[in-house]
Amino acid sequence: MKGLVTIYAAIVMIILSAIIGCSAPTPTPGKSHLLMARVLHDDSISIKAGETKSLDVTLETRKSGPGRVIYEISGAPEGLEVTIEPSQFMAQPETVYHSTITIKASPELAPGEYRLSFGQNFEKVFSGVGYITVNVE
Repeated sequence: MKGLVTIYAAIVMIILSAIIGCSAPTPTPGKSHLLMARVLHDDSISIKAGETKSLDVTLETRKSGPGRVIYEISGAPEGLEVTIEPSQFMAQPETVYHSTITIKASPELAPGEYRLSFGQNFEKVFSGVGYITVNVE
């Protein structure tokens, strides 16, 4: 029975992370993951050429930490400037941290859908990649 509960919890974590747009750490059999840290962010944004918009990123450390957090955004095409601040910080347990992803589209950027990789590393806790789709109108 305990094994079934563990498998069920792992499946729920994977499904929830896909729904809310965060990367899920690899589940460890026999360990509850309900109190593990998580990163929350929107997985898409619409922007017009010449505009600047931002997305909020929230790290809920829960019982995890302390440890260094490093965020990296990659895959932006020429004409799409993407930054995240803060991109590195020390995180403590039972704390919520906020970062902001700023997306600036040049006036010359062609309309289309661009996919960015959002690397997330929380030292000794998890490492993963999320994705953000930028729809340029």
